[in-house]
Amino acid sequence: MNASFPFRERLLAALVIVLGVVAGCGGPGVADWLEQLGSTDAESRRHAAERLAEEAPTTPEVVAALEKATDDADPEVRRWGCRGLGRHEAKASLSQLEAKLKDPAPAVRRAAAFSLQLLAPDSTAYREELISGMKAGDGGILVAIRGFEPPPAWAIPVLIELTRDRRPGIRRLAVESLGEIAPAMEASRKALEPLRRDPDDRVREAAAKVLDRRR
Repeated sequence: MNASFPFRERLLAALVIVLGVVAGCGGPGVADWLEQLGSTDAESRRHAAERLAEEAPTTPEVVAALEKATDDADPEVRRWGCRGLGRHEAKASLSQLEAKLKDPAPAVRRAAAFSLQLLAPDSTAYREELISGMKAGDGGILVAIRGFEPPPAWAIPVLIELTRDRRPGIRRLAVESLGEIAPAMEASRKALEPLRRDPDDRVREAAAKVLDRRR
């Protein structure tokens, strides 16, 4: 039994060394991402902007870097910059985000709109972009607005209009969003009642679920 102790001690010592090496060889951190954001390689900048947006702690340096990213030549970098400003609750960057509502890339405009809604929900600056996206059939927006605080009353007329959309998937998402945002409105009931006879079974089921829940 005692003969096993030297082996166990050697094994433990080896594990300590390995763990020490791993700990000393950590992956890239904030300083690396800040540096990569200035790379001439677009893919490196995209990666850096994503990491700064999603993983970095909120510091003045990180927020400043994300603001700079919103003006990058690459639209994906700009998108991550806009998204990151919302995640980091950079209320001082509202004017920067409002300027991005005119970006030529739809994904950038919508990232800016979502961040503006998060940082300044009472503002009307972002609504036009989100309404435009909903009408264009952006299902991600139709789902995301269900979680907005306060509930987006401004979206209700658009959702009612979309219950008559030619695309069944959009009709279904509009029905489900109305059920979350305005389940008790008479206007919603009038819009949803005809959908009990919709040609698409998923739309019929969604409408019936909302209407029956409100009884």
